Amino acid sequence: MSQPSVIRVVAKPGRAEAINAKYRQELGEEFLIWTKALIAMRIRAVNAGKIEALAHLRGQINSITDWNRLLPHMAENNGRVLMADHEATLTPLQLLDLRKYFLFLERHRDDFESIEGMETAQMLLGGVGRTGIGVVAPQEPKSEIYVLCVRHKVVDLWVQYYKFRNEPSIQTWAALKNMTVPWRMDRTVESLVKSLPSFSADEVYPSALILRRALLPTSRTKP
Repeated sequence: MSQPSVIRVVAKPGRAEAINAKYRQELGEEFLIWTKALIAMRIRAVNAGKIEALAHLRGQINSITDWNRLLPHMAENNGRVLMADHEATLTPLQLLDLRKYFLFLERHRDDFESIEGMETAQMLLGGVGRTGIGVVAPQEPKSEIYVLCVRHKVVDLWVQYYKFRNEPSIQTWAALKNMTVPWRMDRTVESLVKSLPSFSADEVYPSALILRRALLPTSRTKP
């Protein structure tokens, strides 16, 4: 399986909070750099069983040191921007998002101790002597939901689905849940999820598997 392409960043000592403040102000995103406070909140969520993707670490993370050791890509003072992974080719909207993050990092480069992956991002965006490789859809797309979004001209639905799948949180779910799904009679994502017997009303947001099942056409979800 291919590994996701990401821009990896490490903040200079003492600059994490300032970077996150600029990130919220300029891009409207929650945070870029993992801080002690963010990690502490996430540890509590993991040990309460609220993060399915990290369920295997429940009870194993009792300190920030444990978190940094077991999850180095989300360690204190680290951050990353997802560019693309094995399931998706970048859509025009995703390219716009990537350019937004790329420019943010360039503007505030002095706040970072290291930034890795900018060359790949520049290639995707189309650097000097390049045309870029972002296209609307791959010839043999691996995601059925991607194909449906392109076919029904709702690429923004794919963008939000893609963001939630890669970083499930209250914020990414809020951006996705009220979007309508044209191939499911224009019902909202949230109503489709809640209609599944496997979804518990106690859950704050669905797992990636339940979400995928909710979005697929009904003929595909039957055994």
